[in-house]
Amino acid sequence: MNHPILLNENRKFLLSELAPTANYHGWCDLVIKKKFKSRKNQVYLLEKKNYPAMTINQIVVKKYPSCERLEKEVSLLRMLHASGLTVPDIILVQENILFLDYINGVLFLDYLEICEKNFTPAQEMLSVIVKLSNWLNDFYKLTKHHYGKAYSYGDLNARNFILTDDGIWGIDLEDASPLEPPEYDLAGLCANLLTYDPPFTPWKIALSRILYDQFSAIIPLDREQFREIWGPLLNSLAERRKVQIPQDFRL
Repeated sequence: MNHPILLNENRKFLLSELAPTANYHGWCDLVIKKKFKSRKNQVYLLEKKNYPAMTINQIVVKKYPSCERLEKEVSLLRMLHASGLTVPDIILVQENILFLDYINGVLFLDYLEICEKNFTPAQEMLSVIVKLSNWLNDFYKLTKHHYGKAYSYGDLNARNFILTDDGIWGIDLEDASPLEPPEYDLAGLCANLLTYDPPFTPWKIALSRILYDQFSAIIPLDREQFREIWGPLLNSLAERRKVQIPQDFRL
């Protein structure tokens, strides 16, 4: 069987190296355009090479360390996509590898960094924060409807969302679970935002407060539970990133 070849500037290798028994019949040669940053998986952006009949120009390939993590994300993606929430469409699943539509937009983290560098007033980002809060609210409602209990996103941070002209897209759902409440997501998102380099800038503090206000205005929250989660999570993340929390900081 002829497997499609992944190419980069330094070497060639076969997709069969990623999944030896997978069936790629009818696929074309693909070029590796980028390797995405990921602590848990191997994630690549592929582009078709000299194959006009292929309708998809760019594909994301995500290899998981275990099939269990893949199966959980596949289940969530299929349910959310069928329900109309903006998540990548699945092209193919082979062994522990997932092939997804590429969402051509701006990573939320990159957008935040650009806005801070350009001194964009945090208040002017209100519309984006509202869209993000609405997306998460829909995510909680859909998971509760389909699984009987709302899922939290898990390790929620600004790398989990892509901004396009069509709105906000959620990606990387493999850590989602019913074990943590939505308050955990808000705490994680704010803590990650505040401890990105440079940490605890006036701009980041102002934006995190807007995020907290809008999130809690759209999504019913237990504020006491949030406070119980917030302190330990922020301290843990700051310690891991070797960041000093200002003594007078309050969210």
